[in-house]
Amino acid sequence: MERRWGLQAKMTATYVAVTAGAVLLTELVIFGAAALSPPAPLTAQDLLTRAQETAQGLAAKLAVTIEKAGRLPSTTLGVPGTPVTTGQAQPDSSGGLAVPQTSAPECDLAPASFAVVVSRTGKVLASSYPACYPVGSLGSTAQAGAPRKVLLSFGWPAGGSGRTSLPTGNVVWAAKPVVVAAPGQAKGAQPPGPGKLFGMLYLEVPASAPGRR
Repeated sequence: MERRWGLQAKMTATYVAVTAGAVLLTELVIFGAAALSPPAPLTAQDLLTRAQETAQGLAAKLAVTIEKAGRLPSTTLGVPGTPVTTGQAQPDSSGGLAVPQTSAPECDLAPASFAVVVSRTGKVLASSYPACYPVGSLGSTAQAGAPRKVLLSFGWPAGGSGRTSLPTGNVVWAAKPVVVAAPGQAKGAQPPGPGKLFGMLYLEVPASAPGRR
């Protein structure tokens, strides 16, 4: 009798061990598949939110670097070394979007992520994509004047944001005022008053982006 109960206990223990092993193996397979599968692309709303936050952050950073003479210390925008991903916006780890310094010799807005600062008169003050937005110009006349036209898509002094379909493709954009603080006024204070609005930061990215884990 003792021998039979001992055998039964061993069989039970073996069954439990095998079952537990199978469950563990299944979980590992599921987790492994999830880790290897590509993340879901960002939605249009996700991209719009990221574009708004990125434009706001860039505008605020520029505002505090403007010299007393009323000019920017640099006319070059964007992050050097950031790859240009054709037709895809690039989400970053901080919840925003990457803006590369694009040195392509020809203007092609269809695949581009770019930022530009423009004055109230339409003059380009700083740019991450000089082929489309040369500093000192009103924007390139390439692609049937598309670069110049997009700078008319927002209002002054509020800016704006949205998703739109252009001849060059579907894009997400955001425009935020670059506000220079008056003496005794907190930097970046809103709304901008007379003489406090330096320019407008315009950001545009393709309306498509991979997801992030």
